[in-house]
Amino acid sequence: MAKPTPPPLKTSRFYCENCGHEVPFNAAICPHCNKIFKAVKCPICSFSGPPDKFLNGCPMCGYLSTTSSLNRKRASEVEENKKMRKAHKKHDLFMPLMGLLLVVLTFALLWVYMTRGQ
Repeated sequence: MAKPTPPPLKTSRFYCENCGHEVPFNAAICPHCNKIFKAVKCPICSFSGPPDKFLNGCPMCGYLSTTSSLNRKRASEVEENKKMRKAHKKHDLFMPLMGLLLVVLTFALLWVYMTRGQ
């Protein structure tokens, strides 16, 4: 199997997720902290894959792509969707907490009712 060619200097750069140092394009292990790399991960959309798929930026969202403004627009849309999902996660706890509150109030009222009868 032929080795992929390294990317041009003006495109993607690769960094260790563990220590943050820049690493060579096709490194299997970080030369600074010895972390073993299994895949490259896009910081915007979290797509993972082999380094040769990221030569022209992220293949999913276009992050760091130099080919078109459409890819950059798509990357900003992915980032906006990520923010919206994060905002919705805060509201995801509302209904379970309301259900728990309802159960606690129901038991409190039952306890009050049962203790008054004695």
